[in-house]
Amino acid sequence: VPGDAEYAVSIALWDPSGDTLAKAFKPDLRVPRGENVALVLPLQFASSQLSLVMTVGEPGLTTVVLSLPGGRRAPARFGDAVFSELYPVPAAEDGGDATGEWLELFNRSADTLVLAGCQIVRDAGTSATMLFSLPSDAVVAPGRALVVGRSGVAFAQATIGSSALSLTNTAARLELACAAGSVRLDTLRYSTTASDTLAARIVAGKVTTLRPSRLGARHAADAWCLSSPRGTAGEFAATPGRVAGGCGE
Repeated sequence: VPGDAEYAVSIALWDPSGDTLAKAFKPDLRVPRGENVALVLPLQFASSQLSLVMTVGEPGLTTVVLSLPGGRRAPARFGDAVFSELYPVPAAEDGGDATGEWLELFNRSADTLVLAGCQIVRDAGTSATMLFSLPSDAVVAPGRALVVGRSGVAFAQATIGSSALSLTNTAARLELACAAGSVRLDTLRYSTTASDTLAARIVAGKVTTLRPSRLGARHAADAWCLSSPRGTAGEFAATPGRVAGGCGE
């Protein structure tokens, strides 16, 4: 590039859907005339499973090391995928109980998870047991989430039929399991009772969200927070499909 000038350097990586995976920006890089410039530019990643180191040195000696997530597999252990968002008592404008209920499953692993055939079970071991089997196209990239919802949830990647799983409005226990129940991935108990410190709290018309900073402590009640599904202008403001921006974080 022409020397004796200042340059703004911007780098970004995108996935095929157009979502930004990583980005970096340096506004005031000085390039002296007739000299080479070595630049180490840290990238901010949208997913913790990605890493890249790039060093620009002399021409022909630029080094790029990119670590991508692993392969595609079925879930194998507890915590590979977890419940991360819940809307069990939707407001009327979101469809109400009949069609507006939804929940979210987050992939915590470094691999793309194939959740086909995995089941979400409500109140397992009781007479009120209800379940939903995820469809054959239920695949979740690392650091992303899958939204499972009733028929009125337009952004759901998996739609629950009217005779399948429903979410009670007071308290329930949810379980996510694969391989005919032999691989349990996560459990979640929710309740409307504020004094129930071992359960995520739910409130009518509010979305219960797992704080991004508490992914490793999701069974603590303070790992969850409540937010309005709609912004001040009436637009949908929850974050289905990703764990980011939850409750102001």
